[in-house]
Amino acid sequence: MSKRLTTWLLVILLASILLTACSSTSKQTTIQYEGDSQMQATITVMYSGGLNFFNKDYGDLFRAKYPNIEVKVIGAWNDTEKVLEEQKPDVLLLSYEDYVKLIEEGEIA
Repeated sequence: MSKRLTTWLLVILLASILLTACSSTSKQTTIQYEGDSQMQATITVMYSGGLNFFNKDYGDLFRAKYPNIEVKVIGAWNDTEKVLEEQKPDVLLLSYEDYVKLIEEGEIA
């Protein structure tokens, strides 16, 4: 095969790969909340950053999508184990070190 023909075949191959990759028609799907809009619920979130940082990072978006779910945020800066035992949060948003410590102590699995 001549060098010129090989170059053209390579160009055509690369162009077809590029066009195929750029023309993807798959659409991202999002999970839609289809629950009872009259239902009220409360979840308790343990977030070491406190209420203001939680709202900025997660809470405002969550409340916009799920307005009928109240989010109660509890902070645990010093005594995570005590808060876990007394408050029993539904969701834990902690540092990596806190997760490792809680796993080693058998508080979470």
